[in-house]
Amino acid sequence: MIAYHESFTAAADEHFVGFGEKFTGFDKRGQRAVMWNYDAFGSESDRSYKNVPFYLSSRGYGVLVDSGMATEFDMCQSTHSCVQIVVAG
Repeated sequence: MIAYHESFTAAADEHFVGFGEKFTGFDKRGQRAVMWNYDAFGSESDRSYKNVPFYLSSRGYGVLVDSGMATEFDMCQSTHSCVQIVVAG
């Protein structure tokens, strides 16, 4: 698979919010958000129709990924001090 990958260092006390309608905790640190519309089948998962590939940091900056492709945001889930973004295609 061909993909674009970017990673950022995250401070231990940094928190993140965003991504549109998600049925998970408000603070997205420690979560993985996939920006692709799915049938949600209720509010028991992170799937939704209202995905927004944008997040805000408690450090005062925001990141927007301007792409129509499936985008994955790993918000310090795989590595506790790193935000990773992968855009397919």
